Formats: sequence, C-alpha cells, structure tokens
Amino acid sequence: MKNVLLGLVGAVLLFLALVMVASELGGEVVRLHTTGADGSQRETSLWIVEDEGALWLRAGQPGAAWLQQIREQPEVELERAGATQPYRAVVVPGRHEHINSLMAEKYGWAEQVVGVIHDDTAVMAIRLDPREP
Repeated sequence: MKNVLLGLVGAVLLFLALVMVASELGGEVVRLHTTGADGSQRETSLWIVEDEGALWLRAGQPGAAWLQQIREQPEVELERAGATQPYRAVVVPGRHEHINSLMAEKYGWAEQVVGVIHDDTAVMAIRLDPREP
C-alpha cells in the first residue's frame, strides 16, 4: 500500500512539473502587471495570441486573482519581447472558444498539457486595448 501511495504522489508531482515546464517553456510567455482596488500589485506569466490586430489573454480559472484585479482596475501593463506597454484589459464573454483555438494552434503540445488543468468552457477571454502611457 505504501508503494502505491508513493507511486501516486510521484506521478502527481511529475505531472505538476510537466505542467510548469509546458506553461513556461511551451512558447511565448508575457508578464501582465495588474493592480487591485486596494493597491496590491501582481505580476502574472501568461500566454498571448493575436487576433484581427488585437492581443488576447486567457484566464483558465474564473476566480484567478489577477482576473479579479482586472475587474477592479482594468488598466494594466504588459511586458512582451523586452518592452512594457500600457493596456486596458477587457473581459469579452462568448469569445473563449475562439481564443482557446488560437492558443491550441500557437502553443501546440504545451496547450494540450496545460489544458488538462482548466475547464475550456469556464475560460475567460481578455482583450488588451492599447492606451496612452
């Protein structure tokens, strides 16, 4: 019984390590800087896609802390390719299926691994609208 439990724990740890590797090394990763209503700041590593000239992010969990901060304060900064730019983050209902498809196309195998830990129907699509610095 002890060997089975150790094997199970080992498999879970291996899976979590695979998810971490996939999310950080599976393709382009950007850093989103958000600020909550209470002034708390957060930096979150995320994947990004472009669609029809707009940049899109995705929250895999509707209760994610960074998503809550966007709802409280939509002015964000995005670090991408060594540059930081200001944006207004806009949650766009009903766009998750298309954004999931773009993420799968761009991130391939990594998307398949990371996709295991979120419900594709609960994903929130976030468009980034440029704003003046």
